[in-house]
Amino acid sequence: MRNYLSLVPISAKVHRRQSRMTILCIVISVLLVTAIFSIADMFIRTESGGLQEKHGNWHIQVTDVSQDVGEEISQRSDVEAVGWAESFNSDAEQPYYIGEKRAALYGVDDVYLNRLVNALEEGDAPQNDHEVCLSSNAKLALDVQIGDAVTVQTPAGDVDFTISGFGSDDSEYYRGQTYLVAVYMTRTAFTSLMEQNGIQENPTCYIQFESASKAADAITEFEQQYHLPAENISENTVIMGLSGYSDSKSVKNIYGIAAVLFVLVLLAGVLMISGSMNSNVAQRTSFFDMMRCIGASRKQIIRYVRLEALNWCKTAVPTGVISGVTISCGVCALLHYGIGGEFATMPVFALSPVGIICGVLVGIVTVLLASQAPAKRAARVSPMAAVAGNEESALSVHHASKLSFGKIERTLGVHHATNSKKNWFLITASFSLSIILMLCFSVGLDFARELMPSLQSWYPDITLNGYANALVLEQDLIDEISTVSGVESVYGSSYMDHVPAASSREGIDHVNLASYSDFLLDSAADSVMEGDISAIYGDTNQVMTISI
Repeated sequence: MRNYLSLVPISAKVHRRQSRMTILCIVISVLLVTAIFSIADMFIRTESGGLQEKHGNWHIQVTDVSQDVGEEISQRSDVEAVGWAESFNSDAEQPYYIGEKRAALYGVDDVYLNRLVNALEEGDAPQNDHEVCLSSNAKLALDVQIGDAVTVQTPAGDVDFTISGFGSDDSEYYRGQTYLVAVYMTRTAFTSLMEQNGIQENPTCYIQFESASKAADAITEFEQQYHLPAENISENTVIMGLSGYSDSKSVKNIYGIAAVLFVLVLLAGVLMISGSMNSNVAQRTSFFDMMRCIGASRKQIIRYVRLEALNWCKTAVPTGVISGVTISCGVCALLHYGIGGEFATMPVFALSPVGIICGVLVGIVTVLLASQAPAKRAARVSPMAAVAGNEESALSVHHASKLSFGKIERTLGVHHATNSKKNWFLITASFSLSIILMLCFSVGLDFARELMPSLQSWYPDITLNGYANALVLEQDLIDEISTVSGVESVYGSSYMDHVPAASSREGIDHVNLASYSDFLLDSAADSVMEGDISAIYGDTNQVMTISI
């Protein structure tokens, strides 16, 4: 034996049973962190895929810049792609049509359509000024296919185009639309159409950098170099936020919540492991007494206890990581195959480097932090105590243990557990913090349920939208759909704003009218509205009012 630290593996074999509880505490801490952060990583991957599909892969967008500035930006070494896009009539308020459907017009280039937003679902982007790409809902709304001719009707005249493909930069917005279709054309064709109708253009430059960090640095640089106001430069909050470089306050709040969760889990692990290690050290006081007797210094005792704790990590950390990964895969599989829907794209058997690294780090850090107090306690023992025996037995006893209730083993166990105030505090604090975390997690689920409309009972699986109070489905068709096997309910609503009205209250000269199906009223009665709304059902003359 070269030094006292060589006793660590020998002591580990001898005191294997005494160390089981401590190792179990380390395993639980690593398991929790690995599982929590792995599942969170899988959620982020799932959401990031959907959000990138909806919001695009670009990092920042710049408005009110010339084509020359855009070309100069594209020459930067840290820029991967620069695309241009401009939209008009996306709110369907202007009289621009394709057939009987309102048309939202977009002037885009190939880089924006193919690379920055991954818009194409079928076919190709417009290759010349006589081709257009339509949103996918146009296939049903207009009954057209690739290669068909369509006519864009404008106040200044009609323009004929050929369909080259289908897709949109916001497929969720146009999915189910029967009143509005998107028309993507070349920037040259869009400029010509806007000039014919006397509409001023305002193109936007979309920039994709090599990384989000370089995009964050470039925002301030662009403001100074091109004298752009801050409101002319905006970030893609989804891409920047997922990379940790977003300036959005809401995203920063999420980072803060994640940091607080990490600290709470770390603190719970430290308390739990520290309490277990204190008990372990207390049981082996005579062992440390003997080490002091044969010449071990206080620093050597402290190093010994720390190395012994790290030696437990060789078994506990891999076990905790494997268990955490297994739990993560099980939860993801349950969400993917059992629920589906928004979780249909969630990875099941993917490993999360973030979860594994966090689990390993938390395991090692908690052990090192938790070993501080037990190590100092072991180093305080006196060499003379080895002759007299365990110094813990020297504690003053004011009264005998009460053995009137339960078995003597149980009563003595409780007595020894509560005899050390420090151990009692550590164990109690650990359990209390664990309960608090569990309760907070339960409240967090309720909060998430409110944030995610897809978890509401009334949220539809298929939605058909209309504008300007357009009638999407006839009543007889709704009744026919209701009889289809597997359809639970078919419901809808309509809305009309700024309707002239007279009221007994002063200052009210117009109202907004809304009508809801009985199913919507029933669903909202318990969760949204207060009071008795039964009188507004049917063909009554009573209404429910909302004051804003």
